Amino acid sequence: LSEFENLWIDSYEANDEFLKEYADFLNKQKKEFVSEFTYKKSIKTNFMQEKALEKLEELRVKKEKKALVIAATGSGKTYLSAFDVKKFQAKKMLFLVHRENILIDAKHSFENIILNKSFGLFTGNKKEKHSDYLFSTIQTMGLYLEEFEKNEFDYIIIDEAHHATSATYKKIIDYFEPKFLLGLTATSNRMDGNSIYEIFDENIACDIRLNDALEHNLVVPFHYFGICDINTIDYENVELTKIDVLAKLLSVNKRVEYIIEQMNFYSFNGEKRKAIGFCVSKEHSSFMSEEFNKRGIISTHLSSNDSIDKRVEFIKKLEDENDPLEVIFTVDIFNEGVDIPSINTVLFLRPTNSPIVFIQQLGRGLRKYKNKEFLTVLDFIGNHKKAYLIA
Repeated sequence: LSEFENLWIDSYEANDEFLKEYADFLNKQKKEFVSEFTYKKSIKTNFMQEKALEKLEELRVKKEKKALVIAATGSGKTYLSAFDVKKFQAKKMLFLVHRENILIDAKHSFENIILNKSFGLFTGNKKEKHSDYLFSTIQTMGLYLEEFEKNEFDYIIIDEAHHATSATYKKIIDYFEPKFLLGLTATSNRMDGNSIYEIFDENIACDIRLNDALEHNLVVPFHYFGICDINTIDYENVELTKIDVLAKLLSVNKRVEYIIEQMNFYSFNGEKRKAIGFCVSKEHSSFMSEEFNKRGIISTHLSSNDSIDKRVEFIKKLEDENDPLEVIFTVDIFNEGVDIPSINTVLFLRPTNSPIVFIQQLGRGLRKYKNKEFLTVLDFIGNHKKAYLIA
């Protein structure tokens, strides 16, 4: 039954539209003498997207103008927003994010779904403001708000919407008057205690948490191991907010040996290890990278000091099966909005009191990828009791 279900989901309905599209495709092939057979398959909605699209339609029937989608990292929120914009038939659309590197991926996702619109970027470097569908960073839009009419966009999407209570976001949300406002987030909780629900008029179009995403096969399964740290690591009397003290505690050679030993013991899925290690500070991540390299595990460390280009370059190296780079150590730049689908190992090398940060960092490895069967998560939790509760 399961196999049949997969075939059914993957099949085409041979209706008139399909046959015409296929005939056009064949004629084009003959004209261009293309030897390789490639028929572009349309992207289909998954379980989460279908539920959310139905609910968004219901909300609009009730004359609601705002909604929030809460769905686990990797479950397809950007594609969902593209499907809904297409359904809504928005003349002009604005997609807002807080980091420039997310924009290009979002724009590609929309271009895969919507064919008859022009797409442009509105960032520090590019100002393609006359495009039908505009992809902008919050920072740039905040600076150029006055150049746009209040009702310029009939559909606005806010990615990583848990940031929406901050002053920069509120300024933009209060300025524009779209026909529909959609928020996308993997976590609706705020660390500062502010609620994002009010911003979206308490309308939840979808709430698919990690368990649901796993159950419906939207993300890759993970093997989580909470590992007792070496005896000398004791968080009992250490305040987790004191970064310097923590970094000193965690930057010891004996611990490096122990981490490598555990990594080798639990192994990973695939030909090459592709790991991200979350550290407590820049000094800690630099130390870990240096020590791993000394021991023959090719590593690097990235922080907010590094340019987007440099980050992209090292992510490509990590994803490349033939490149020797195996581990990227970082502090918090990969918590959200960064796509590295082929990651097969996540290392938590610091304690955290925040379930939000925990889920965001775990989410980096949960995206599906060809031949990726599972993600290995190694959490070096020491005697830090709260970590058990979070996990």
